[in-house]
Amino acid sequence: MSLPNNLGAYEDCVNLFERALQAKKGIQVSYTSHGDAYQLFSRLHYTRKLLREKSMTMHTNDDPRYNTTTYDLLIVRRPREVNGEWWVFIEQRVITGKIEELV
Repeated sequence: MSLPNNLGAYEDCVNLFERALQAKKGIQVSYTSHGDAYQLFSRLHYTRKLLREKSMTMHTNDDPRYNTTTYDLLIVRRPREVNGEWWVFIEQRVITGKIEELV
């Protein structure tokens, strides 16, 4: 079944993205089945797609906000099974390694 193309159908996803942005490292959401977790995973990615499309109608292509969303800062991980539950992780994009300037 295809996903709805109306942003109103993704209010739950927007709420999860907002919570992930406000959390220190991100959030995780659990489901009892892989199918349900994968459905959320797909909906989260589709939400960002729809938000990018919306930004293209609101901004010109020379605007840095064109074809972007604030949720692009987040990483949505594929569902992972942990102790019988399926988890979808929505994580802050953080550089943890050493950064050095090129010479």
